[in-house]
Amino acid sequence: MNLQDIKPSARIKGILPNETVQIVSAQPRGETAVEPVNRNNDGTPGQQLPCADTFELELRQKKRLEELAPERKITVMPSVVLGGAWIIPRSMLLGLSPDQINQENLSANRDEIERIAREIIL
Repeated sequence: MNLQDIKPSARIKGILPNETVQIVSAQPRGETAVEPVNRNNDGTPGQQLPCADTFELELRQKKRLEELAPERKITVMPSVVLGGAWIIPRSMLLGLSPDQINQENLSANRDEIERIAREIIL
């Protein structure tokens, strides 16, 4: 809804919370506001000063709720295994005993192994 939609005899939702009102008259107040005189559902007169941001926020909320609606239908499915891999330490392949492993290079090797594994997986 735009501010231009607020005109006499229009029925507008959002001027009062959870209520639709009928516009009796509307005076523009600059480019971002309209001063409507409205009639509430019970027939009593009312006057509120909605701004353009109010309607923009309502439109954004409506759009976001529509975007979220399909996500309510998301279900969890069982995992499907597409393959497997064995990761064997280089020291084991080289036949090194734990005493022969250089501890300083161990973390550098681990970083390299993790990098290669990520490349293969992704």
